[in-house]
Amino acid sequence: MSLLEVDDLRTYFETRSGDVHAVAFYVFPNDSIIKVGSETYWGYWIKSGNKIVLAEKWAASEKLVKHEEMHALLQSPLHPQAYFNGPCGDLTYEGAQ
Repeated sequence: MSLLEVDDLRTYFETRSGDVHAVAFYVFPNDSIIKVGSETYWGYWIKSGNKIVLAEKWAASEKLVKHEEMHALLQSPLHPQAYFNGPCGDLTYEGAQ
């Protein structure tokens, strides 16, 4: 991830609730997916330690970073429509994987 617009993303999310500075970002180099159990993802939020892990192929995807950051801000793996398909835009990947 080219800490691409991390400052822009911080500004974006600091206008919401939560502390984006408390999130640690990690990128799996040379990978296009992250496998968690039997499921595959392009990015994954881990509550323990408030970590976001991104597959390198998708690490520059602003939408994916915002999606995972929303999980971190909400401290939830769920996808409430009010946040994931609301004022922040469409942050969903329904049926994409």
